[in-house]
Amino acid sequence: YMDSRTMLQLRYRGGKTLPEQVFDARRPRRVAEVNFIRDYPLEPELLELYRRAVGQRLPVSSLLVPIQSTTTAFGLILLDNFNQAQAFSQADEDLVLALAQQVSLFLENARLIQAAQERARQMEVLSSIVTELTAYLRREDIVGTLLDRLRAIVPYDMATLWLREGERLRVFAVR
Repeated sequence: YMDSRTMLQLRYRGGKTLPEQVFDARRPRRVAEVNFIRDYPLEPELLELYRRAVGQRLPVSSLLVPIQSTTTAFGLILLDNFNQAQAFSQADEDLVLALAQQVSLFLENARLIQAAQERARQMEVLSSIVTELTAYLRREDIVGTLLDRLRAIVPYDMATLWLREGERLRVFAVR
């Protein structure tokens, strides 16, 4: 792109553009001849951004391949050719599809690592709660600390701890 920074500002809305259609359909698509009016019904300000990003040129042909796992759509790869109709072959599509699958695996692994790290952080907080609780002798101090520390892993606006007294429950601590 002539102006990559401007291209990064584009945010399509409404599901009508070619990239949005391919993303929603979750199937690759080769476009032999792009009909820009039909394939990119952009609002005037987005059209101006796009034209600036591509140096006032319009794509002649495109290849769009979704990046997805079996359960999650992450995005898509869009290749444009500004000079030639039918610029992309089945072999090109197969190659980009293989790349998209690798990117999908990377993104899914990154998501899983992030989730595991968050879970580990939560477990550390829970472990420190237990450690602190064993240091207290008074029941009132223990339950107050419990609610305070719980906020670090489960954000809340208000918390109430009810404890059993005989056959009834009573509010024992609030935060």
